[in-house]
Amino acid sequence: ADSHFKKGNQAKGFEFARKAIEKGRTASGPADSSWYRVAQREAMRAGNVAETAQWSRLLARDHPSVENWHDGIAHHINTAKLSDAARADMFRLMLKSGAMINASEYREFADLLIRLKQPGEAMAVLDD
Repeated sequence: ADSHFKKGNQAKGFEFARKAIEKGRTASGPADSSWYRVAQREAMRAGNVAETAQWSRLLARDHPSVENWHDGIAHHINTAKLSDAARADMFRLMLKSGAMINASEYREFADLLIRLKQPGEAMAVLDD
């Protein structure tokens, strides 16, 4: 997969990465997280929002951690063209999953909630 990415053939690279991860999954667990990160990094580098979201989702599914959840959700919030209501839902997911780790994210979420006329929820976010 990595060699296809280096040659500029993203479609083949993503295809090979998916196959490798599926073959790498065993009864004892998922493929190594670095395999997912190669494809995720390439999708981010190319500005491919859909592929980045897919690889972030797979990484969080197979290797759930605060960092993986945070990175996937934050990237989606920052790159997808979301309505304010959808952005608020993504921030809610980040907060509920324990993946909101930056003070700036709390402030951005609270500001968004104020614009959405949700002052009570904004105050709860700031209290957190």
